[in-house]
Amino acid sequence: MTFNWDTAYIYKDVNDLWHLWAKLYNDVLDVHAPLNKKRVRGDQLPWITPELQREISLRNRLFKLHKRKPTENSWEYYRKQRNKVTSLQRKGLRSFCVEAAVNAKHHGKFWSKMKPLLPGKSKKQSKIILLEDKMVVTDPVCVAETFNNYFCEVVGSDGDCLEV
Repeated sequence: MTFNWDTAYIYKDVNDLWHLWAKLYNDVLDVHAPLNKKRVRGDQLPWITPELQREISLRNRLFKLHKRKPTENSWEYYRKQRNKVTSLQRKGLRSFCVEAAVNAKHHGKFWSKMKPLLPGKSKKQSKIILLEDKMVVTDPVCVAETFNNYFCEVVGSDGDCLEV
């Protein structure tokens, strides 16, 4: 199939030309100008370094490879990379927090850096439910008393006689 380039000079609007070419020359456009989907990610966390980003990408590729062909070796490669990424993330977060604490000129600057790490102000509260002496305890005062009694007993004993 020949491609008539003279039609490019008929239209002033590029979108009109694109729609014409899409109708007439769809096969040619698919070969020479395919539509690619790209995922645009949001802002990275401040402790994600380029090195850590490369390691995360490698971990994701290894996981996809394992999903396609699950073997013991592919799982081991993925598992080691996953553990490495977790270690790097923890080190990065730790150094970010230390740097924020040391270099903050005033407490407001420190807390502005720490705010993304803290839980949000949600009204959802978790309720503690205990099973004590085969009875369910949900009352916050009773839960507090149960914890208090338990920890007082642990401090007073050597810990050998308590059941967990």
